[in-house]
Amino acid sequence: MSRRGPIRLSAWARDALCILDALEIDKTWFCGLSMGGMTGMWLAANASERFHGLVLANTGAHMPPFDMWAERIDMARAGQLDLMAPRVMERWFTETFRKEEPEAVAGVVEQFLATPAEGYAACCEAIRDMDHRDLLKSIRARVQVIGGSADPATTPAHCRYVAENIPRATYSELKDAAHLSNIQKSKEFQAILKAFMTTSAQ
Repeated sequence: MSRRGPIRLSAWARDALCILDALEIDKTWFCGLSMGGMTGMWLAANASERFHGLVLANTGAHMPPFDMWAERIDMARAGQLDLMAPRVMERWFTETFRKEEPEAVAGVVEQFLATPAEGYAACCEAIRDMDHRDLLKSIRARVQVIGGSADPATTPAHCRYVAENIPRATYSELKDAAHLSNIQKSKEFQAILKAFMTTSAQ
């Protein structure tokens, strides 16, 4: 990935709409976790007519501090994703899950290390510069927010803030789930999605 300057989450959201257009999909469901949820907030506010409902999981509307993101950006561009991986996995999975499901964690580590350094840095820049707090109250789409009780990245407080500031949003919290709750608590995560989609379709 060559550097093209700072990337905004709105650009990725517009890319998602372009994909729907290319596939001739007028209306569908959306589920985004972490940065995917941040992208989903923009879609919910600016293109709600394209979605039956949106699920925003393990995400936040504003993610300071600046210095934390600066450190990650510098390490990524210095080719140090391997040094970052253990610390990242500690945030993405609970200690119990890491011990009991080493193969699942190893698969995620492999994907993390395969991430282009510039792509990872650009993602960090986009999150660093994001502030969706004023955007939330304009959302009129049906929204389900999911948080993890043991998520140190996008904490339950981050997720509750999103849910509490979106009109009509509902909130569910997965017990003992860290940041990648869709992997750590996959059955429970899928059950929430199914219930939301069933209710929203009525």
